[in-house]
Amino acid sequence: MATETIIWTAIPYGVITLKDGQRMARISVVASHRLEAPDTEGDTLSLYPIALNWTQHIRDNLQGFVVRAGTHEVKAELQDRHVLDPNWWAAMFNEKTFVRPYAFEDHTDKLIISYPTQNIVNTLKGIYQAVGFDSPDDLPDFRGRDSSTGQILNIPFNDVPWNKDIAQGMRAQLKAGVGDNVWLPPSIDVGAAGITGDPVNDLQKLMLFHYPANQLGTTLEEDKANVTQLAPPLPKTEEDFERYMDYHEVISSLGDYPELMRRLGLIVDILVPVDDVPVNTHEIRVAPLWDSPEIENRLIGEFPRTAVIWKEASDTFLAQPREASIPQIEDGQLVINPNQTYFDLVQVDVDGAGIKLVNFLNNMASAEAADMLAVDSPGKQGLPTMRSAGFSLNLTARDLIMYEFFNKTADDNQLVEKGVSEDLLFYAEDLLRGYRVDMWDTLSGQWHSLCQRVGNYNIEGTDLSWEGVPDEGFAQMGMSQAAETEEGQPPATDDFYLHESMFRWEGWSLVAPRPGKTIGEQGDTNSPMADPQPQPMMPFKLITTFKAASRSLPRLRFGTGYRMRVRVADLAGNSVSLNDASDSLVAPAAPDEPEVYYRFEPLSPPSIFLREEITFDDAGESVAHMVIRSFNSSPDLDNAPVSDTNERHIAAPPTSQLMAETHGVFDDMAGRLKNDPSTYNIIASRDLAVDTSQTKTPIIPEPQMELPYLPDALAMGAAFRNLPGTPDDEVWGKVDGVGQLAYDPVPGVLPRPGTMTHIPFLPADTPQLPDGLLALYTFEEGSGNVVHDVSGVGDPLDLTIADPGNVTWGTDNLTIDTATIIASAGAANKLNSGIQATNEITIEMWIQPSNDLQSGPARIATISQNPSLRNVTVGQGMAVQGDPLRGYVARLRTTETTQNGLPPLNTPDNLVTTTLTHLVFTRDLNGDRTLYIDGMPAAADNVTGDFSNWDAGYQFGLVNDIAK
Repeated sequence: MATETIIWTAIPYGVITLKDGQRMARISVVASHRLEAPDTEGDTLSLYPIALNWTQHIRDNLQGFVVRAGTHEVKAELQDRHVLDPNWWAAMFNEKTFVRPYAFEDHTDKLIISYPTQNIVNTLKGIYQAVGFDSPDDLPDFRGRDSSTGQILNIPFNDVPWNKDIAQGMRAQLKAGVGDNVWLPPSIDVGAAGITGDPVNDLQKLMLFHYPANQLGTTLEEDKANVTQLAPPLPKTEEDFERYMDYHEVISSLGDYPELMRRLGLIVDILVPVDDVPVNTHEIRVAPLWDSPEIENRLIGEFPRTAVIWKEASDTFLAQPREASIPQIEDGQLVINPNQTYFDLVQVDVDGAGIKLVNFLNNMASAEAADMLAVDSPGKQGLPTMRSAGFSLNLTARDLIMYEFFNKTADDNQLVEKGVSEDLLFYAEDLLRGYRVDMWDTLSGQWHSLCQRVGNYNIEGTDLSWEGVPDEGFAQMGMSQAAETEEGQPPATDDFYLHESMFRWEGWSLVAPRPGKTIGEQGDTNSPMADPQPQPMMPFKLITTFKAASRSLPRLRFGTGYRMRVRVADLAGNSVSLNDASDSLVAPAAPDEPEVYYRFEPLSPPSIFLREEITFDDAGESVAHMVIRSFNSSPDLDNAPVSDTNERHIAAPPTSQLMAETHGVFDDMAGRLKNDPSTYNIIASRDLAVDTSQTKTPIIPEPQMELPYLPDALAMGAAFRNLPGTPDDEVWGKVDGVGQLAYDPVPGVLPRPGTMTHIPFLPADTPQLPDGLLALYTFEEGSGNVVHDVSGVGDPLDLTIADPGNVTWGTDNLTIDTATIIASAGAANKLNSGIQATNEITIEMWIQPSNDLQSGPARIATISQNPSLRNVTVGQGMAVQGDPLRGYVARLRTTETTQNGLPPLNTPDNLVTTTLTHLVFTRDLNGDRTLYIDGMPAAADNVTGDFSNWDAGYQFGLVNDIAK
């Protein structure tokens, strides 16, 4: 007989206050389905009448739940029955839905292949530091051995033995140990258990992790025959997909969408009055109350207990973490301080760097051993380059922790199968679905969630659509296995591959795709999958799309400091909110010592381009080898100068759009990514795909080339070593103000011998200022009572701080602590006359309000005489009589407005935040006024008239009216 078993898991989720003031303890109940039937009865959902109409039964027949806290029982009501929608369930599941009888997957005998990332990081760091110290001014000579040790420089090993036999031997040795004392009590020193301390062995584990899994089951002869093991193709038709996933697998996949699970009734939120929760509550469990005897008799219920923390005074109601667990959970967050835990924050591509180092050392050792070095092989060469890869949070010995989880899960399942689930006690670690990651950065001084998203849910072939659903996703653990060797054939091994990186942030959302094209099935961006669209070929026609929530993400920039914290998300998608999370459970722990993001990629050599084609008559010449033929009639003329020239374009090396963005190339003065058309056009025109049809060396005959690509932001110029005719020994040459080369002693402690001639790619270090600029204030003074106008336009319009004690200087910023006046000493002549001459104005500001609610308007920038007489003012708050608003306002005097600049231009309410904001006010010749917030229009109107009635005697001021 077919059976339907539901495991009802209770997850505490804080305390809320209803509109009537009643305080309620909230519990999320997760319903886990286990459907089983003999093969002779069939394999479709028609055998399971309750599951077939699950959402409808939850909505119409579920009266509530009984919540048991020890011996105490209380009835709980559903928080919101209206969220349930049976139409969605019916559109996804029907009588023909394929169902495999539930079978627990026991992984206790599986091998988990991993490697100690922190050991690899330490090995790489030690080697690169040692080589850099030994060869500070030149490439290292790796073929010159230390006579006392025989090692390459002071690298503690010459090579890392690696081949197929070693891979198979390591795998066999690791597999033999599976099941031998892999159950780890919570108090075990996991860090010590997973660390070998042997760099060669650690690197071999890295190589095994990346070794093609299916080649572990092939012979060397098959490998030599180039027998490539590829995964079998995915099904291509709906008929092929009918049995690709079964009911249980689909239900499991819905765990990524907690809001949809609530709509389907797989998660049910219930409320209990706090007065009905005993003070000494330490555990809870729930059981459903049905109004249908048929459902009660049909369903088999399992009711595990959940350990809880209940503190009514502080509204604390959450799952209790297990004592001394690894990783440790505290107040709904991971404890990730690297100095006290097994976590480490890594920003280099460990896998790529480790593999390249192994291959580099092995290639050198093999070439030397076989005496395969060519005569002209360079004696000096650098170590393999590294790559910056965002921030990765790594957990040491994650494989051993997973073994513990497998064993714990198997024990829990036995209790369920025996029908004694009441003996099963869940802790917070057992209820974990994923992680919500927050980043704090020095650019904004704020915490940002990397998991806020907006989702769209649609059922293909129906009118069911749920658009613009805001929620937070979560990063989850991912393990991989080898693919089938052939369709229907098992893979060579059933091993799991688990990286110690829990997640990696590379500048975008962890739960929504980065905008732009992707590499498709054919390996290029022009294949059909370049713009991926969901194709629901399976019977379950659910289509989901997500994008990052607007303005939610921080910026990943080189030189910026970051801190990370991790909130845990439970099976119901609940977690501590972004604003309620603790600032103490973070990495790095010290607030004033954030982790600075560095660039590990080296700067490539300058690009060289020909001005004319090299012909057969130019023997010996190449792109990088310039030749001038003198055709001297006598050796005595060899040192005589000749008039012939040979020219090349020397340009900055190219870079990618993403690398340029990480350098802040496309940011405005506030550090925010520009969204104007000119920036987009520059990127679109210079970040082009490689023209594979171009087979010849490009020729650029023009005397000044225009770069067709994005230049590397670090490439400030080209350096020529030991040019003929330059002064002898350790001099630095550069072009002076009149275009002549001048040479000075080389700055630095360890200069290389010879000369270095530097030719800048850019003109003199002068800022690129907008056309029509009249005044510019950058607040770089750092102290004093004067804010200088650094525009260089006309006479400087400096501003005096009336009360210097009321402000605090920072790095390129000024904080107004209490009221003061910052104004020009006299009339703002160049502003008044310049703006009157054009009848156009733009005021651009970067501000960070101390609070989001101001009456007023509270002045930000103004040309005025007093609170009622002004030429122009931009401020925060209500502009006319009424309640204060969280918006911005602009008042502008024209011949058609009042002397007070009325009517004003107001933004909508609730647009002011206490984060750094780019605010711009413009008025053009057509009379169009616009207020922009962070590059987006926030308010616009049209005001006719001109500025002929402006008062030329008004002063320019900041943060307050000119007259107190």
